[in-house]
Amino acid sequence: MLSHNTIFCPPDYHTISDDTLIARIRLQDEHALGLLYCRYYRLIYTVVLRVLHDTRSAEEITQDVFQIVWQSAHSFQTGCNLAGWLSTVARNRAIDIVRTRRYRAHKQEMTLVEGLKPILRGEGVEFSRMSILRLTLQSALNTLPPKQQHAIELAYFAGFTQQEIAQQLGEPLGTIKARIRRGLTTLQGMLNDTGVGIGYNQG
Repeated sequence: MLSHNTIFCPPDYHTISDDTLIARIRLQDEHALGLLYCRYYRLIYTVVLRVLHDTRSAEEITQDVFQIVWQSAHSFQTGCNLAGWLSTVARNRAIDIVRTRRYRAHKQEMTLVEGLKPILRGEGVEFSRMSILRLTLQSALNTLPPKQQHAIELAYFAGFTQQEIAQQLGEPLGTIKARIRRGLTTLQGMLNDTGVGIGYNQG
């Protein structure tokens, strides 16, 4: 795997044309791919980081883009705007991740709310009751230890998987799972104590 920390970029790497590098990459020349990486790593990384504001994901997508170049070099036409193409691919992949996280976050939030208070399910749920529960949930979240609060917010409101949270925070996956589980248990107890929704008539 290419890495900005392990790739050696010679002083004259910029003197070889994109077309020449692509032609060499078509022949499975890994050195040529490394030179292209030297030339465009910073551009791609910056494009992705502006969308995601997440350094780890930006690094991963940058790697993915160069993997695409390696696999698709035969499809490039001579004289194409390689910088523009790379930027577009990187931006589109970053936007896809944002959309996925938003969708996942919405589902996770609803799962959290409904899981903490199952009686809110059903056709008789009023919007005001859901709003009250969300406010109560946020207040309860604010009382959790900072690490538990942060992990739950990443999982249920930012749409990160537990594996992504572990990578983002640089901690073992088991630690993250346990932290979220303890936080959710505490939230359940707090919400039960509020009596929100108790005795609500769904019919």
